[in-house]
Amino acid sequence: MKKIISVIFKVLNIFNNMLYKRTDRIVLYSNLGFRDNVKAIYDYLIENKYNNKYKIICSINDRKDYKNVSIKNVKFVNNYLGLFYFLTSKYFMYSFGKYPIKPSKKQEVINLWHGSPLKTIGNLEDDKKNIDYNFFTKILATSDFFADVMKEAFGGDDSQTLICGQPRNDYLFKENYNKMKFKKNLIVWLPTFRSHHLEKNNEQQSRTIPFFNNESKMQELNDVLEKYNTELLIKLHLRQKETVNSGDYSNIKLYTDEDFKQQGLKLYEVLSYSDGLITDYSSVYFDYLLLNKTIGFIIDDIDTYAKERGFVFDKPQDYMPGPKIINTREFYKFLKNVVDNNDNYELERNKINNLANYYTDGKNSERLLKMIGIT
Repeated sequence: MKKIISVIFKVLNIFNNMLYKRTDRIVLYSNLGFRDNVKAIYDYLIENKYNNKYKIICSINDRKDYKNVSIKNVKFVNNYLGLFYFLTSKYFMYSFGKYPIKPSKKQEVINLWHGSPLKTIGNLEDDKKNIDYNFFTKILATSDFFADVMKEAFGGDDSQTLICGQPRNDYLFKENYNKMKFKKNLIVWLPTFRSHHLEKNNEQQSRTIPFFNNESKMQELNDVLEKYNTELLIKLHLRQKETVNSGDYSNIKLYTDEDFKQQGLKLYEVLSYSDGLITDYSSVYFDYLLLNKTIGFIIDDIDTYAKERGFVFDKPQDYMPGPKIINTREFYKFLKNVVDNNDNYELERNKINNLANYYTDGKNSERLLKMIGIT
């Protein structure tokens, strides 16, 4: 079957160079939910009425969730039909997944990806060094520093690199009205996806939320948060299975992507009014640097993670501008410092932010569209 599919896409490579491309159509693609950078681009297009001039096609695997959306010149299709729109459109953007078809000279195919990486991606992973990932005309990099990383990871070159901020980061700079849903102090915890080494070692997924993997420990954490008048929002990775019962804790909320969707929340809007971030090896912290707020890094399994998944940098800790948390004592210390506004890492954050983010405003979607000729 794989050989047959490979032959089909080789034939489509030829057809793609022959077919006419509509210049009044923008296609947005995702095979892991309509979210992240493609969703940010979509929101900008609609808010600024680009759909009066362009037809906007959203080729997504969760099309059923948008079947009742009725907006002028906007169409939601599944990824099978999306192939037709890829082949017949000039503008195509993706964050998750792709069609393994080389763009024609008449196309602008933009690999937006989904973050500036700390962990290895693409050809940087040991078992993926020989895979062809270059099915784009341009790939987004947030700075010259990350341009080299993205080129190496996806087999690109200088001419294919776009220096531009993540479109999703525009949400960090928007006014929003959801803060009333949370308490005065809000800390967001974003654990990265770890099944890569957990499943390989046949371990349980209890690693999802380190340190607090039973109800007793969760209750203890909740009591501390209640004392600090602080709410902890734990947002699970889309691919991570929930293993901790969030119960009815007053100050701990465990969210999935579906929870966010049902409550009309956007992660980056929530981050914008949070008071601190807890993460580990997730690219989100490079974005969060734009807010100049405290970040705590849980790195108790960093040696295992480095061995099984790997990092872009030889010394990843050098690029983590915040306290390194390896036990519950340090976790609670971080919470207290956030509540007391005790921050000793601002200079380090500014240093890494200057490396990671060339643009520090909320105009990335606008900038990107102009760069590729959409006006």
